[in-house]
Amino acid sequence: MLQPNHRGIYEYLWSEHKYIALSISIRSFQTTAGKLGKIPQCLTLLRRLLSHAKSDKPEITGAVLNAYMHLKPHLSRAQREEIIETLLAKEAVGRQMIYDGAIKYDEASLFGCRLFFPLQKAIYKFWDAQDHPGLWQLFGPFQLHLTPPMVFKRLVTANLASADELRNRLKQLQQGVSIEAYREWPETLREGLENSNMVAMPGVKAVLHPRAGSMIDANDNFEFEFNLYHLAAFALEKIWDDSDQEQIGQMPEFEEFARYFNAERLREYNWRENFSCEEAFEFLTNAYNEQKQREQGKTVENSAAGIGMEAADEKVYPEKSEHGDDEAED
Repeated sequence: MLQPNHRGIYEYLWSEHKYIALSISIRSFQTTAGKLGKIPQCLTLLRRLLSHAKSDKPEITGAVLNAYMHLKPHLSRAQREEIIETLLAKEAVGRQMIYDGAIKYDEASLFGCRLFFPLQKAIYKFWDAQDHPGLWQLFGPFQLHLTPPMVFKRLVTANLASADELRNRLKQLQQGVSIEAYREWPETLREGLENSNMVAMPGVKAVLHPRAGSMIDANDNFEFEFNLYHLAAFALEKIWDDSDQEQIGQMPEFEEFARYFNAERLREYNWRENFSCEEAFEFLTNAYNEQKQREQGKTVENSAAGIGMEAADEKVYPEKSEHGDDEAED
C-alpha cells in the first residue's frame, strides 16, 4: 500500500501527462521524458508536470490530434472525417467525441490522458497499474496505493455523500453529465471526485474515469487499517490538494503539516491518539532528504527509506504499459 519510490510507476504517470507536455513544445516533452533516465528525477518530474498544467499551450490542437491517433484505427472513414471536422470547427465538441470514442472502443491508452481532465487536479495521481487496480498517489520518495473500495469509503467517510448518493452520482457520471449540471453539484463532492482523478471533462460533459467504474459496486463495510506513516502521506496529500497542486514535490513546513496532521483534518481515517506529529514529520523529512540526495547522484548511507513501507513488486511496473506508449528512454 505504501511503497518506496520506483521508477516504473512514474512511467505510468508520465504516459498520462505526455500530451500536455507536447501541447507546450516538443522540447518540453523531451526534457520531461528525460527526467526518467538512469537516475530518475522524480521530484523534478512532479514539479515539471505542475508547470505544464499552468503553462500556455500553443500546440494544444496538435497534441489532441496526436492523442486521436490512438482512437483512429477503431473508426470508419466517415467517423474519422466527422471527428476532425468537428475538432477544427468546435474544439470542445470534438474533444468530447474523441474521449467518448475511447470509452466506446475501450482504447485504454486515452482513459487517463490529461488533455481530457481538469489540468490542476490530481497531477500526481492516476488509476490502475496493470493488475493493481485503484488510485496511485506518487509523492516522490514513495507512492501510496488505494484500492477502489478504499477510495469509495474515504469519500463517504469524509462526509462528502452517503454511500447510496455517491453510487448514484457515479452512475450519472458514467452516462455523462453536462458541464453546467455538474457544476451545480455540491462543491465538496466535486472537489473530492476531482482530487481523486475520477472526473474527465474533455469538452461538454463531465464523465467518470473508466478505470474508476469499479467503485460503483464497491463495498464500504470494512474498517481502515492505516498506520502513522499512511496518515503522514494522507496529510501531505491534503496539503498538496488544498494548494491547488502548487506544493507538489515539496515538503511543507512543520507548522503547516501540524495543521493537517490531526484527528479533525484526517477524520476519514482511523486516527489514534498516540499518533505523533513529530514522528510523522520526521518520517517525511528523512524520505525527502534522501530522495533529493539520490536525485543528485549521491550515495545514501544508513538509509531510513522504506521504514513503514511494503516492498514494491517490480513485476508490476513494465517499461511500457497500456496507459500509453513513447515512454522515457535512458
